[in-house]
Amino acid sequence: METADVAIVGGGVMGCSLAYHLSRAGVDVVVLERAELGSGSTARNAGGVRQQFSSEVNVRIGMRSVTMLKNFEQEVGVPADFRQVGYLMLLTRPQELEDFQQLMELWHRLGLADARWLTIAEIGDQVPALNREDILGATFCPSDGIASPDAVTMGYAGAAQRAGARVSDGGEVTGIDVRAGRVSGGGPTGRAHRPRRACDSAGAGAQREARGASGCAAASAGGGITARKNISVRS
Repeated sequence: METADVAIVGGGVMGCSLAYHLSRAGVDVVVLERAELGSGSTARNAGGVRQQFSSEVNVRIGMRSVTMLKNFEQEVGVPADFRQVGYLMLLTRPQELEDFQQLMELWHRLGLADARWLTIAEIGDQVPALNREDILGATFCPSDGIASPDAVTMGYAGAAQRAGARVSDGGEVTGIDVRAGRVSGGGPTGRAHRPRRACDSAGAGAQREARGASGCAAASAGGGITARKNISVRS
């Protein structure tokens, strides 16, 4: 039975990012992926990166993400294929105009200085083929853009492994056993992991992986992600 400080269920961009940051901090990490790294939800998104959100926390996360992606190659060793082509937010209802006036104030207060309003003519300059008959206004942030989900995932995975993380793919997690808040015995399938903590980063499959793990989503007293678990893996 293999042991680890943290087992991460799911080898998508979230799981690999977590593995990188934990292993860089000296944590013993194993990533458990049922298929191939980045083959789940990560492989099905367009890689959009924007900072124009309606909540302060998401704006701040977006801004930090842009900074991270701009420095990704320097930090991780591979390019993220980050292209800052901008995000254009089209508004067609009066209430949206009112709401976005307040959002623009929020964005500027948080330091997103390049977000701005576009006139109808400027919208046409951005997208000449766009039918603008029902458009009342638009915001544009040129530092938004797109990145490659695959490049970011594999970049993080490679850097995590260089920092000591282990990756186990091709094995499906079949159960998370929590008994009295402590690690239970190994699973019956012949390949089991006994981590001190576990993080369910399985995306759309997260609920399935955590089924039967009573209390597994609760934060630990030490500020960890989940309670202690045992994870059995089917080869």
